[in-house]
Amino acid sequence: MAPKIAIVYYSMYGHIKQLAEAEKAGIEKAGGSADLFQVPETLPEDVLAKMHAPPKPT
Repeated sequence: MAPKIAIVYYSMYGHIKQLAEAEKAGIEKAGGSADLFQVPETLPEDVLAKMHAPPKPT
């Protein structure tokens, strides 16, 4: 039975998302399956703007 893995991540600028996608690809290449779950952004828009962060996904 192949392992099934949940990858839960938070990514403001997209770097951690890229790592999570690479982990998923490696798991699937090894015969397992993986699902990605992104933790939603919780910071208000004005704080994100001051950080020069990308807009929240809708």
